[in-house]
Amino acid sequence: MYGKGGWKSGIEGIDLEYSRGAGKRVLVQVKSGKSWGNSSQKKQLKLYFERASQILLQGGSVKYVHCIEGIAYGKREQKYLSSHERIVGAAFWEEISGWKDLYFALMTTVGHCAGNGLQDAKEETVKKIVHFMEEQNLLEHGGNINWERLISFLDTT
Repeated sequence: MYGKGGWKSGIEGIDLEYSRGAGKRVLVQVKSGKSWGNSSQKKQLKLYFERASQILLQGGSVKYVHCIEGIAYGKREQKYLSSHERIVGAAFWEEISGWKDLYFALMTTVGHCAGNGLQDAKEETVKKIVHFMEEQNLLEHGGNINWERLISFLDTT
């Protein structure tokens, strides 16, 4: 279940759906950034929206379909295109969740996780470098680099 009582769509090319009152349906395709695809992929997005809208409108219970190309991150922007609306960044996350600060909560969490991941990666890289240098006898007893050995090692490799 997604924000606003939404659900994973069963319609090809549509990521999620939710209702906006009686007879009104919102269809969403989620994209990572503004430059997510080439012209043929963007034409395909339009076709998916058109087909999905036709399917829903033929059923009779849905009277109005609103299609959204949701861009997960970027500057706040809203643009109406011929077949759908493009909503970017914070405005997109607010649209699908109803929570004004969701985007900022997500970005803070991602930044924190990325920071930990980078720190872990740095520490692991340093450990591997130190291990390699020890194996090659390029460190002195105190852990300092023996520059003469390192330069000699580099000259022979």
